[in-house]
Amino acid sequence: MRKIIYLCLSFLLLATLITFHILGSKERVGYLSDFEIIEKSKNNYIYDFRIRYYDKVFRNSDIYGVYLITNSLPEYIKEIKMKELGSPFGIIISDKIIEEEKIDNIKYILRLKIILVFILLAIVLYSLVFFEFTRIDLFNLLKLFIRKLKLINIKNKFGVILILFLCFLIMPNIIYRIFYKNFDHTNYENRTLASKPIFMSTNINEYPKKYEEYFNDYLPFRNELVKLKNLNDIFVFNNLVHKDLILGKEKWLFLKWDSLIPNYMGTYTYTTEELERAKNNLIRLKEVFNQNGADFYMVICPDKNQIYPEYMPDYIKRIHPEFNATDVFIKYMKENTDLNIIYLKEYFLDVKKYYPIYYKFDAHWNKLGAYFGYQEIMNNIGKDYININNIFLQRIDNAENTPSLAQLASLRNSKLYKYDTEYIISNYTKYKYKLLTNYRWEYISCESDSKDNTSIVMIRDSFADNIFDYMSTRFSKTSYIIANGDSYSISNIIKTNPNIVIYLSVERYFKHRILYEYMTLFNR
Repeated sequence: MRKIIYLCLSFLLLATLITFHILGSKERVGYLSDFEIIEKSKNNYIYDFRIRYYDKVFRNSDIYGVYLITNSLPEYIKEIKMKELGSPFGIIISDKIIEEEKIDNIKYILRLKIILVFILLAIVLYSLVFFEFTRIDLFNLLKLFIRKLKLINIKNKFGVILILFLCFLIMPNIIYRIFYKNFDHTNYENRTLASKPIFMSTNINEYPKKYEEYFNDYLPFRNELVKLKNLNDIFVFNNLVHKDLILGKEKWLFLKWDSLIPNYMGTYTYTTEELERAKNNLIRLKEVFNQNGADFYMVICPDKNQIYPEYMPDYIKRIHPEFNATDVFIKYMKENTDLNIIYLKEYFLDVKKYYPIYYKFDAHWNKLGAYFGYQEIMNNIGKDYININNIFLQRIDNAENTPSLAQLASLRNSKLYKYDTEYIISNYTKYKYKLLTNYRWEYISCESDSKDNTSIVMIRDSFADNIFDYMSTRFSKTSYIIANGDSYSISNIIKTNPNIVIYLSVERYFKHRILYEYMTLFNR
């Protein structure tokens, strides 16, 4: 009898391995993504990448390693090398810049990991040897286990507690797997989620921590639980315990990244050395652009808490409400340079008396706020524009949008934070310009039929998104370069032959950009 059991177990193991092998060897379609350029030359662009999958089951895992079918790669991929055998991570060499977020229709197969086969065989052999030498009868062991289960008295409260505990432990995972598509799996955090560590290629001391990070990021019902916790904080405690957010009055949301709160309070400032370095950096920029026939302007978009302090919570006290770090910077530059710096705070504090110019549940200005920012830029560079009093504004009180701050708190789909006031400016409801390049976050170039042949280059961040339509329609040629992106260099800016260069930055990143990211402009 014992020999029959051993034969059955061996056959079952073999059948399982063969089945997994057959299922994995079928060709499947995935895509390459998460491109990060690591080196570029005249004809070669080297990127890190990873393989991602459409199939929810058959993908790289502890069971399978993934192997690309290289003839499914596009022609511009000259060479591909995986970082490890069976790993989803690798390096590609391309003869062009990869602008797409993903390269689709990439075929792959799966192969059982050799280490898994060895582990299974070792477990079976060890079990057989153990039971053989200890003379433990498997049948009697199984019967004993069943007998113990029958002894559990359902009427006994301890038995009930045990069963309920097991249900709470097991059922959530079962429900989550069965109804997977019905739950929210969106990444609402401004970071890349942890990837599952590969045991054989991870330091044994680091593996538990990395696996815990992965487990926490992919916990079943994670977004639903975070949303429930945040709604409970808001409605029950009138507070929001979140590492990135502050709940303001009337349910307004504010960021608390980096220096935002110290700057709001008036306790954050520049040292004399930092002011001097910032001055020298900006003067150097101005001189380079002037030598190439372009005027230079610096535009600072104020943080939301500087414009709407009345919605900030009372427990955050302003020690010096009359000035902040940017005010100190502006004063120093006016006294020591002839730089053209536009800080929109005072102008916006006046405008907000008549119009809402920032979203309640987002960190950015709205389309109307962007238009007022555009107006003030035009005033400073000496260009005419259509005054706000001469355009038709359509106000939408319950506009559905995607508020970035509510998204951080997993509250994007909550009715409380799903709708905000939006404005549509009639003159810009249709695009009056065309893109000269494919839309790409790092670099955008546009042209229009405008009679003003001034060429504008704007070094920008996400605050420029709502200003595109106005600037691109107003001038015959406009280019937008993301700060510290792939195209962020003096040579790329000068190449466009600009008449005016505008450096637009939100206040919270401004100091870092002019003191540290600045050097990137000259080093590329």
